[in-house]
Amino acid sequence: MKINRELIIKFGSFAIVCPSLLLIIFLGDRILLNFLNRNKNIVRSEQQRFFDYPIEKINDKNIGKYISEGSLLTEASKRLSHHDSVLNDFKLIGDGKEIIWIFGDSWLEGIRKENINNNIIGTELDEDYKLIRLIGTTSYSPLLMHLAYKDRILRYKETPDNVVIFIDQTDIGDDYCRYRPSVLRDKKGKLIGVLDNYLGVSGIYRSWSFHLTMREHKSGILLAIQRFIHALHLRLIPSIEVLTNCTEKELIAWQMGLNSSPSGVIIKNYEKYFLNSMNEFLETIYNDSKRKKILLVTHDWARHSLPKENKDHLSKNISTLVEKISRANNINHLHVKTGDYKNKNISDIYQYPSDRFSHLRDYTYLSKRIGESLKNIILKGKL
Repeated sequence: MKINRELIIKFGSFAIVCPSLLLIIFLGDRILLNFLNRNKNIVRSEQQRFFDYPIEKINDKNIGKYISEGSLLTEASKRLSHHDSVLNDFKLIGDGKEIIWIFGDSWLEGIRKENINNNIIGTELDEDYKLIRLIGTTSYSPLLMHLAYKDRILRYKETPDNVVIFIDQTDIGDDYCRYRPSVLRDKKGKLIGVLDNYLGVSGIYRSWSFHLTMREHKSGILLAIQRFIHALHLRLIPSIEVLTNCTEKELIAWQMGLNSSPSGVIIKNYEKYFLNSMNEFLETIYNDSKRKKILLVTHDWARHSLPKENKDHLSKNISTLVEKISRANNINHLHVKTGDYKNKNISDIYQYPSDRFSHLRDYTYLSKRIGESLKNIILKGKL
């Protein structure tokens, strides 16, 4: 029987190509799986707060055994705070007598990291302080800092001599848009809590994180398809401003110089609510017998320095409102301008435009300015 040479070549080629193709698919699948699982341990550490048992032992087949009454409430939510982690608090020990508390949002996280490594603020104070506490986390604003202050007074059984409050540009929008709908007050109108918004899109993100960590995934390709569908869902079904999410334009509508926000809020309401939140916070700080010195800190964004015709330009700065608070209450205000950074351009100072919220590339100079201001305040108090 005559064997067709062409058929043998085709069969041989198929025998070589097919396993190679399967190998490529298999290796690609493994690479995808490892890539999608790269932050699994970080996600698990964040989920651990919901459970008293090691998160690694919990999966979708046994999770019912580990859920008890109130077990899905975070430590912060149990004390009626939207989000707050005492584990993020950091203290610096000095040789003096002054107790200093510094509050802030994600900018405070940058300051904290810088001072954990270098203690720039303490160095500026010549170590003449008893302790410095750095208290804050991403998306803190006056409402949440107010709650954190009250909690730390009880938790640490101490009262600060100096309170530093870093006010970010987003704080006015965070307070009004993100947290105001979930505020709890007592019969006298005093702030007692800010709850998590159960309508928020964060629940959708959490569903993905639990899917990632609590199920065993054997295929990177399948997991990638699921991740794509999840991302597609978020993009194709946009959130409802204020109700389920507060987007950038809603948070900085005041800085943009708009008359009303994208959701139809008159911008004057933002301003009024922010001033009230800050004044309530200050009232609580002063509401004991210990005399305290307060420093309010603000900082430009890169977008304030852009040409007016640039679509990202911000015409208003939160520093003007903070200065109004400072003068009304006779307290100190430090505003750090972009121009204060000598011989540096915008891209040297800020992470903008990749970060539209203009976080700093380096927090050394800001930490130094805070330390200098605190030193002057403390020295003045000793005269």
